[in-house]
Amino acid sequence: MQGDAYRESIRRVAHAVRDCLPRDIGRLFAEHSGMTRGDFFPLTPRRDGIIRAVDGSNATVMEAGNMAVVAARAGFSSFSGEKRLPGGLTPVLLLQAGPRDAEREFSHQYGECFGFPPRSPLRVDDTSRAAAAMRDTLEYWVASVCAGHQERGGLLLLDGALRVSEESHDPVLVGIIRECQSRGVGLAAVSKRTAATWGERYPLLPAVRALSRELGVSSPWWVRIDEEILDRTRYSQWEHGDIFVCSLARGNALPLKAELPRGCDDVTAHAIFSLLSGCSDDARAEGYPYPLLDAHRNVVITADLLEQIRSDLLSGFAEEGLLARDIGELFGDYHDTFRRY
Repeated sequence: MQGDAYRESIRRVAHAVRDCLPRDIGRLFAEHSGMTRGDFFPLTPRRDGIIRAVDGSNATVMEAGNMAVVAARAGFSSFSGEKRLPGGLTPVLLLQAGPRDAEREFSHQYGECFGFPPRSPLRVDDTSRAAAAMRDTLEYWVASVCAGHQERGGLLLLDGALRVSEESHDPVLVGIIRECQSRGVGLAAVSKRTAATWGERYPLLPAVRALSRELGVSSPWWVRIDEEILDRTRYSQWEHGDIFVCSLARGNALPLKAELPRGCDDVTAHAIFSLLSGCSDDARAEGYPYPLLDAHRNVVITADLLEQIRSDLLSGFAEEGLLARDIGELFGDYHDTFRRY
C-alpha cells in the first residue's frame, strides 16, 4: 500500500482539494458574485412559536439479485423554545424495493398515505433509489399532517431541500407549501451538506463563510444566493425553493444551505432565520437546528434496530414454512462469507 503509486495518488488528491479551497476564496467569491456586506443580514435569535421538524430513515434489511426488502419510517419532533413537546413516529414498515416489486409497492404505499394514486409510476432499477422514494413518501405524509396542525407564527422544518426526486411527490410538496402559507407558518428545508459550487469547482459554503469573515460579519447571519452565480442550472419543474446560506450560532459553527419557498421576501426570510437561530445553540451540534437533530435521532434506523428487524423477518419466514436453506439460497451472498475472514 505504501508504494510510489499510492503516495502519488495521495499527493494528487490533496492537490485537487487544495485547488478547490484557495486561501483567497472569499475575495474570489466576492468578485464572482458581487456580494457585499449589505447582503448579509445579522440575526437576533428568537425562541417564540412552535417549531416542528420532520425527518425520515431507511435501511436495507435483505437483498438478493431480484429481490430486496427495506425498512423505512418517518417522524417529527416539536419544540416551543427549549421545551420539547409531543412528537410522533410512523411504524417501521417493511417494503419490497427490488426491480420487480418497487413500482407496485410504491403505488400502494402512496395511496395509503395520500388517498389517491401517484401521478406517475416509480421507474427505477436501483434498490437505493426505490427505498429513498418510499421513505420520502412517508416524510411528505408526516410533513403534510404537521402543516395542517401547525400554529400561526410557527415554523415547519424539513430535512434537505424544497424539491422532489419523483414526479408523484411534486403535488404533495406544493400542497405543503400552500398550506403553510395559508396558515401563516414559516417553512424551511435545511441541508446537512450541499454539492453547490460556483466558478466551475469551488464549494459554496466555505466561500460564503470566508467572505463573511473578510467583511467582518459576525455570526449569526443569513444571505440570499442568486442561482445565476452557481454552476448547476436546476431543473425548475420540481424545484420550489430559493437558496440561502446561514450561520445560525455565534463562534465557529459551520454554515448551512437552506431553502425557503420561492418568492419569499426578506422580511419573511428574516423572521424564519431568526427562529432557526434561536433553536441552533445545542452544544451537541452547535449551529444546526436542534429540532431537526432530535427528529433525526428519533427516526434513524440504527444497526441494533436493523438486526431486530432481520430477526423478526426470519421468524416470519419460518411461519411461512421457509427453511433456513431456502433463505440462504435466495438472500445468500459470498460477501457474507468473505466478512468472516
